[in-house]
Amino acid sequence: MNHGNNNSYRGNRRLSYDINSDEHSYRLLGFNDVLPSQRQELFLQKVAFCKIIIPFGDRSNSESKFHKTAYLEELCNYITASGVITESIYSDVFSMIRINIFRPLPVRHAGEIEYDATEDAPLCDPRWEHLELVYQFFLRFVDSPEFNADLGKGHLTLEFVEQMLVLFDSEDSRERDYLKTILHRIYAKFVLYRAPIRNKMAHIFCTYIYETQRHNGIADLLELLGSIIQGFMLPLKQPHIDFAQRILVPLFKGRTFPEYCDQLLYCICLFLRKEPRLLNMVTRGLVRAWPKHDSDKCLLFIKVVGDLISVFPDNLSLWRLLSRCLSDPHIMVPPLLSSLIFQIADKALALLEQFQDIIRTYPEDICPLLIPPLLSNRHHWNSDIAQISQKRLAMLSEIDLDQIPVLRQNDKTT
Repeated sequence: MNHGNNNSYRGNRRLSYDINSDEHSYRLLGFNDVLPSQRQELFLQKVAFCKIIIPFGDRSNSESKFHKTAYLEELCNYITASGVITESIYSDVFSMIRINIFRPLPVRHAGEIEYDATEDAPLCDPRWEHLELVYQFFLRFVDSPEFNADLGKGHLTLEFVEQMLVLFDSEDSRERDYLKTILHRIYAKFVLYRAPIRNKMAHIFCTYIYETQRHNGIADLLELLGSIIQGFMLPLKQPHIDFAQRILVPLFKGRTFPEYCDQLLYCICLFLRKEPRLLNMVTRGLVRAWPKHDSDKCLLFIKVVGDLISVFPDNLSLWRLLSRCLSDPHIMVPPLLSSLIFQIADKALALLEQFQDIIRTYPEDICPLLIPPLLSNRHHWNSDIAQISQKRLAMLSEIDLDQIPVLRQNDKTT
């Protein structure tokens, strides 16, 4: 591998000089210390040095690590200068990026407790000091207005992009943030890569849903997908509709759903705004995935229903789901974790107060769905739930009774 040319001269200016006998320990001059005509050669020498993977567990490499850090910082600054990105640098630049970022991700030892993003510290690569700078350089390179996608596609291949998507399983959120941003730029600039990128993302999601039930980057991939969905033209193409139905909706079943709930809901709402007819499909998916034995997850599902009602207030399928939350046997039987069950019922009842204006706008459709479970809840085993249900019934009673025969009949019998 080329570690730089210690005897390079341009205009009697040396581009590098030895520090000691270690072949990795030599100092290249700064870009301001050479003639403009020498800078591209110096740039490539620094890129070549940065291809060296320097272990961080060995103190004897401290000088080499220092030099690589310095060169990467210089490259990050220099790549933004005008006229730097020419056809001759693409091969070396992508080679350097590939050598640095494509590596086996850190793994936990057998017997260690499975990583929980909400509780555990992530397992970070000890070389992150260098990796972060490589990612910064990569981002500035592809983000530059001088970056030419036609020249880049010979080096930034589909295989390269697919390997980037594999890295989303990193436990380090900093790495996933860089990957997310860089892939967004690639998706925008490489039109022919868009369908393959979506297909690879679909494969990752399916593997998570149907095989592993674990992946560290589902939320980040969904966030990236959200920016992709925003660009879908109307009317939606059938492959996009199929993606929503076969990939996104089944994600409600995921074991780590709480970690990506917000991002999934954002993607689904983007789809629904473009094609509202998909809402019934989403509602059916929620019903199929409803967590009957997981109170914490049930709270999130109620939140999802509430968020969807905020966007689609007249959809009766969603109101039926909310009504189900009020009368679900899972929340009517006093279990050991009664405090969590109380939270579920309380959350559903709170949404009724939040949606008073919507209920008043569509009383004939919504009230008949809500009244039966509220009447039943007056005899709830939890006195607080019984009292809140009575208050919600009183709230509904403020609506013109003549418009709602069911409410008028129940009011006379109470």
